[in-house]
Amino acid sequence: MMRKQVGILIFDIGTTGVKSVLFNETGKVMGTSTQKMKTTYPHVGWAEQDPYGMWQGVLRGIRQLKDKGILNTTDIVGIGLSGHMNGMIPVDAQGEPVYNEIIHSDNRSEQYCSYILDRISLDNFFAITGNRVDSHFTLPKIIWFKQHLPNLYKKTKHIIQSKDFIRSRLIGMHYGVTDYSDASLTGALNFKKKTWAKDMLCELGLDVNIFPHVRASHELAGTVSADAARMTGLKEGIPVYIGGGDAACSTRGAGIVAPGKAQLYVGSSAWISVLEGKPLIDSKRRLQNFYDLGGYLCNVCGTVQSAGVVREWASEVLGFSDKTKIDDVVSLYKFMDQQAKSSGIGARGIIFLPYLMGERTPYWDQNLQGAFVGLSLIHTRADMIRAIFEGVAYAIHSVLDVYKENSIFIEDLTLIGGGAESVFWCHIFCDVLHKPIHLIDSPRMATALGAAIAAGVGSGLFQNYESGAQIISLSHSIESNNEAHTQYKIQYEKFLRLYHPFRDLCYIMKDI
Repeated sequence: MMRKQVGILIFDIGTTGVKSVLFNETGKVMGTSTQKMKTTYPHVGWAEQDPYGMWQGVLRGIRQLKDKGILNTTDIVGIGLSGHMNGMIPVDAQGEPVYNEIIHSDNRSEQYCSYILDRISLDNFFAITGNRVDSHFTLPKIIWFKQHLPNLYKKTKHIIQSKDFIRSRLIGMHYGVTDYSDASLTGALNFKKKTWAKDMLCELGLDVNIFPHVRASHELAGTVSADAARMTGLKEGIPVYIGGGDAACSTRGAGIVAPGKAQLYVGSSAWISVLEGKPLIDSKRRLQNFYDLGGYLCNVCGTVQSAGVVREWASEVLGFSDKTKIDDVVSLYKFMDQQAKSSGIGARGIIFLPYLMGERTPYWDQNLQGAFVGLSLIHTRADMIRAIFEGVAYAIHSVLDVYKENSIFIEDLTLIGGGAESVFWCHIFCDVLHKPIHLIDSPRMATALGAAIAAGVGSGLFQNYESGAQIISLSHSIESNNEAHTQYKIQYEKFLRLYHPFRDLCYIMKDI
């Protein structure tokens, strides 16, 4: 009789879709299914998702994997979870949502950042949480929720994150639990004590008991319940592990285990993240600090607000999405790559400022907007898309500069996310940053792979996170071209000089 394969099943709750991924014990993807997630925008600046829609995405994903026969021949030793961070799902005592999830990109709570800073100084807040006050974080969202929907707030037992909701549906236990990575990016955790910042929360009028228990990502949460087994078709009793936030999972999924190594994630947004033994207290508060999956190391992270989403925007606005004009053999993004490549370094004098949704690192200014600078009648669509690719790379370079200012020297980067699938863009990143870039076999699966490593540690497949990283396979590496870097360096210096005058213009346009 053929021995069943050993597998780890992962549910990765992303902003645009729910991935169900089955890995074997060597980290190979045995099967995957992605279900689209809908984001609603009830008002300007608002962004919400239905938690039940996430659960339906999980159910459909399992069904597809079963229909393909992928789950039928696999002994699943554990289920792991990853999910988007900085949101808030208010649930009642039965674990049912009383309101949609207010997701990370929502900034309705901007005025409550001032409310917080009127009571807690920025220095003290940063010293306690390792992060700045920002409307994208969970804490000001909760204050907005309490102030504007008090009846729903009274019904709320716990505030949890996306992956926590899915875990509760799987195990049938609805007590509030999250992991260290998600907890530390709420803006409500005392980073040094690794407990909720009770005194600060009391000062803000919040009950500390509304926040969930905090545990390591590899800890056992429970097992697939009888009800969940009936709904999903999974075997009752499969171990389910706590799971982690997507940014922390992607660090481990990129194989980052040592100082000097960094992940560069390029998805809708982009970030550089390194692992350190303690939070980095940048004097200008430009970086984020959040715990690693194990809860003992710290991710130091700088985020670019708009990256892959700019490419998607350009495909619509610049007309690239009309696939009837594109050879069926050539994908949309490869076609865009070919167009951009025809322009040349510097995009014939155009610089693109990629601040379509404001910017985080290094400016932390939601009032910034995007722009093409230097347009003339000689320029083509190819020049504009080239400028977009380069502009995102320059924004990422400005994050790298912050690390250097804080004496964190990055030797090389592992590039993951959808941006890694563009060979052309990878070379631009490499030449602009002037660092070797490594690519893994399945760059879109790095976040799920990090969650699989956590579940593997919990199940005993891996001794620790460092040994779990050995399953990650590098496909190839890219070295910087010195001549290209010299040309990009000139353009990058222009890019930096544009910030201050352009910022003033943005504020004039918004009458601020």
